[in-house]
Amino acid sequence: MIMQNGQESTYRYTIMKYLIKTLLIAVFSIVASETFAQHFKVDNIYYSIDRLTGGVRVTNGGDKSNSYSDEYRGDIVIPDSVTYMGRTYTVTSIDIKAFSGCTRLTSVVIPKDVKDIFGEAFEGCTGLTAISLPDNVKMWYNVFAGCTNLFQKSDSMMINTTRLVVDTLKAEEIFNSDIKPSLIKEYEKGTAKQKRIEEIQCSEQKKVKTPEDLDLLNQAYMRYLLKDYGTIDKYHKVEIKSEKIPSLKQPVYAIDFFRKEESGWFFEGRKPISTDNNVAKGVLTSEVRQYLAFYDGWLKDSLKAEHHKIDWGWTEGFDKEKLPRKEIIVPIRNSFYRGSFWYFEYIGMYEEFQQKKGWEFLYTEDGKYHDDSYPVKIGYYVYDSHSNYRVIRDEDKIEGVYDSQGNLVYIPLLNRNQYDEFVSIKRLVYLKDYLRNKYEIHSQPKETQDYIKYELSKGFESENNGSDLFSSMIAAALIGSAADELLSPVNAHKVKNKTKEYTINSLSQNTKPRWDKTGENYIAQLEKDHTDDFGYVYMIERLSNVSFRVVYLNKQTLKPSYCAVITYRTGEKPYTVKFSTKLVDMPSDIPPVIRE
Repeated sequence: MIMQNGQESTYRYTIMKYLIKTLLIAVFSIVASETFAQHFKVDNIYYSIDRLTGGVRVTNGGDKSNSYSDEYRGDIVIPDSVTYMGRTYTVTSIDIKAFSGCTRLTSVVIPKDVKDIFGEAFEGCTGLTAISLPDNVKMWYNVFAGCTNLFQKSDSMMINTTRLVVDTLKAEEIFNSDIKPSLIKEYEKGTAKQKRIEEIQCSEQKKVKTPEDLDLLNQAYMRYLLKDYGTIDKYHKVEIKSEKIPSLKQPVYAIDFFRKEESGWFFEGRKPISTDNNVAKGVLTSEVRQYLAFYDGWLKDSLKAEHHKIDWGWTEGFDKEKLPRKEIIVPIRNSFYRGSFWYFEYIGMYEEFQQKKGWEFLYTEDGKYHDDSYPVKIGYYVYDSHSNYRVIRDEDKIEGVYDSQGNLVYIPLLNRNQYDEFVSIKRLVYLKDYLRNKYEIHSQPKETQDYIKYELSKGFESENNGSDLFSSMIAAALIGSAADELLSPVNAHKVKNKTKEYTINSLSQNTKPRWDKTGENYIAQLEKDHTDDFGYVYMIERLSNVSFRVVYLNKQTLKPSYCAVITYRTGEKPYTVKFSTKLVDMPSDIPPVIRE
């Protein structure tokens, strides 16, 4: 095909653009695959190098979801850092599904530098009963899904777990009987070599002849040859190989390089090295004496290390991987203890687990979708194990469980993200101040009173679905003796102050008074007065299938400030829901907050 110049340029540009794009995709693919490509195992825990953070993630040994179940078991203590290929890495995260399906895993201690525990990391670990979590760790989705035994001991501040520790008495016994004598023997052999090297170097002899001296020269030469290969760590080693060839009088030498893998030592390559005939003949040339001098320095450093091992006993003289160990039971702090002030995120997990008890089928089974058009148009899910219930869901969120008539049976969760419920508690507290005539508010005009009552009743639902919302709020706001103090009887809705008897009028849901600046400022002041009282939601506890108790902590004193009960019920139409709120007395058995 013949193209014009312009067409040819366009064609070349298109081809070049395609090639560059293909090359970039290939490069990015390689980089992405290498980001977590390097897996290794240390002390029975798998890690992957995270090239984005420079640390490592705790991971698993499998490449498919069903290939690593139960590979972790018992009590696992994840170290702060691990060493691989001569480099030390900080443990910074727990990988996706790292411990997933490990049903025989019983406890885990996660180090302080871990910042992320990724999705489903401990999913299905039904045997997990204790976990120690660092401060400020971020947990992603479904980290502890299916950990049915993890939250059983949440009422205890400390829980016992098993640790595998060094058996120091056994280690000392083995060191003194088996290891120390051989260390002393090697030390004495080294000092003898040093003494002989000194004698040879100080003499004027031109040659050595004894087999011991020839062997000493050969050792010096071998050590000298290795000086150019740096410090060999426990993951690399070199060996000098010699091979006798019939046609040559002297053996041929080579250096073999090895790298340690999980399965053993992996041969990396071989480098031939030249031989020195004078070493084999025992001729003490200047080069041979240089070998001896280098070997003497190397022996000095080695003997110093050997002496250190002998002096320090088993702590230095043992191969750390071969130290005898034993199991002990030690107490660790329970991250899910409700009194752990800094662990509200984990307490939320515990609360969610407790709230779901008895209704686990909603989260473990797949419901079948149905829709009805009469008498109510509604879409819902039915579960085989509980076919008498109709479950209303919005995608993955379960809104409520109803019977066949549309009556509310169960509310799955109350969590700290549900705005309206917690606002209703605050408004009841503000109402108590209003009823107590705080700041002499009852002396203000009726327009101000109506505005305050209307604003405080926003979103509030009376328990009997009636229209007299403010009457219901008064009953909900007053606790015990407070009701006798302020209202006698409650139905009269009368509040007494020093100057007059003030009658609180009922307020209809449809009544909307005009905006009132005094009323607005009054409510703003009440909010400011109680800022510390509503510092933290300390407790959310299920009381029934449709009711929950909520306890607030004062932000400054960290002591319980207010307690309320939130109750859900069927709305005015089937398959709808409303809630009511009531202030109640503070329980006497609330766990105290642990300050850190």
